[in-house]
Formats: sequence, structure tokens, C-alpha cells
Amino acid sequence: MTGKRRITSNKSEALALEHKTKGYFGARSRTTTCRTYVRIFAVILVLFATSLFQTYIFGVGVVKTKYTYDDASYKKLIAEIVSYNTTYKRPPECLTKGSKDGDTGPMNVILFSLGRSGSTVTWQVLSNLTGVETPSTEYVGRRTREVTQFFGKEAPKHNGEKGKWMMKYICGLRTKEFPNAKFVGFKWKSFWEPFAETVEAQRTLQLISSLASDTASVTMVDGSAPIRILRSRRNLLDVCLSKKKHENDYSGEHRVNAHCMKGDEDCLNLHDTGLQEFSRKDEQCLYNYWKTENHLDQLLRDLNIPVEFVSYDVLYYPEKISDGEKEWNRALNFVTGRDDYNK
Repeated sequence: MTGKRRITSNKSEALALEHKTKGYFGARSRTTTCRTYVRIFAVILVLFATSLFQTYIFGVGVVKTKYTYDDASYKKLIAEIVSYNTTYKRPPECLTKGSKDGDTGPMNVILFSLGRSGSTVTWQVLSNLTGVETPSTEYVGRRTREVTQFFGKEAPKHNGEKGKWMMKYICGLRTKEFPNAKFVGFKWKSFWEPFAETVEAQRTLQLISSLASDTASVTMVDGSAPIRILRSRRNLLDVCLSKKKHENDYSGEHRVNAHCMKGDEDCLNLHDTGLQEFSRKDEQCLYNYWKTENHLDQLLRDLNIPVEFVSYDVLYYPEKISDGEKEWNRALNFVTGRDDYNK
């Protein structure tokens, strides 16, 4: 033996050593191969579990294909939604009649807008001007993920598919909670993803369209469509900058809340963060929202949904006071089914 290297004295010892070495490395090779197979199996198992998790989170009605933000994809999806043929049963009478004979009851309204677009204060002002304030509820969610999850899981499983959840919810508002209100409904954030990724969001809009087109048998007592959409849009540059402000923490201790309660000076001070710098990220935000908002407007028009378009900037920052008055009166006439707020 010299150092750690073994010198064989004859041929038989050399053959024995060679056989032992091959056995060792052969066993080691087999062990390595087994470990590789185990790792591959583990990866497959993780991918399968991830798929199950996504299915559980988003539930039925989720389109699994990845949506691309190009004009061709927008137009294709809009065409598919508009061309879908479905038959809806006659809606419950609670959706179209009031508590008294011949009484229409509250109008059914959906305020359709992006976040950071003044939807809460707009709803509060409109309902107060009619004499009965109703809550500005974000029933389907506040953020993109929440809205997508609602349409993918909660609405179909618990409240009914093809817009049945919406009729049940609005009927409860009309008959039980606010029978004396001028209008009831909820806020719906106008994110594009729920329409691209869930079937239920598409079917809900189709239900509104179907109810509006079937005027021979499905109308309010006054002859108007059962459900209408007030579409509000804000300058998208302000939307992106406001969104950025509320995603960041400028106080060092607290996030900037979306809204402040009356008299909460600390909250108001947090909002006073000065001008926001416009970055390349904001530019992308502006471009994406500009495309999605325009395509959603086109979708509403193509479905012939009763919709009134109003501007946040004209409502709250009109060049002339008379312009603001006209915009508010137009919104009031639409949500109440009247035509005399401008007289």
C-alpha cells in the first residue's frame, strides 16, 4: 500500500477490485436515477396540485386560456359574447314590480366604473338627491382578483348561474331593504379580466341585454328595461396616479386609505402627498386601461344594454357650472327613470 492508492499484487486481486468498484458506482448510478425520477414525479405532483388549487379558487366557468391584450383578441371575445344565443326564463316579478299595484318600485341600477373613479361618492350623491340614500355596495368585489373570483366561484356555486345571483340580490334590495328608494343596485368594477377569464361575467351581461330586448313581456311597470347600467369614466391619467398613491405607503406607518370619514384630519393629511411622478409603469397602466375601457364600452353598445355614459371630470370639475348641472341631471333622470330633473 502506497499512500491511499492500493497496488494490486496479482491479476485476481485486480479483477476483484474492479468488480467491487463497478458494483459501487453502479449502485450509486441507480440511486441517482431513482432520485431523478422522484424529483420529476414531485414536480408533476406540484403542477397538478396548483391546477386543482386554481380550480378551487376560481371554480366553474373559468376560461383557462391565457388572454392576450391585442385588438384582434378583444374583437374576437366581444364577437363571441355578443353572438352567444341563450334563452332566459321570465325573471321574478320582484325585479319589475313595486310593493303596490301599479307601482314600479325602485329602478335597478348598476354603476359600472374603474376603481379610483369616484364611484362611491357618485352613488351617495345620486341616492341622496333622490331622497333615500342606499349603500354604495361593491357586491362583486373591489379588485381584479376579487371580481374574477366572484364570477368564477361564488356567483355560480351559491347564488345561481347566468345572472340569477344578480336578480336574487336586487330583488332583496327592492322588496326587503329599500322598497321606498328611487333606485337600488350595486357597483361593478369595470375590469376586463373577469370577462376574458370567466363565463359567468359574460352571461350576466347577456342577461341584462336579454331583459332589455324582450320588451314585449319583460319590462318595469312604466315600460322601461328591468336593469340599466350607469357607465362612469374618469380621466385615466388621474386613475393611474391615484391607484399608484394608494398602493404605496407615504406615512411610514399607515397605508393611504381609499376614503376618509368626515372629520378625520389624519386621514386627509395622508392623502395630501403632493404631485405623483409619472413613470413608465404609469404609462403602461394608462395604455392598458385606455384599451380595456374603450372595448368594454363597445361591448355594452353591441349588446344593446340600456346604458348612460357620464364623465367623472364633468360631474366634479366642470369648466362651467351649467355643464356640471346637466351631467348630474342626466344621471339622475337615468337612474330614476324620470325626465324632469333638468326642468
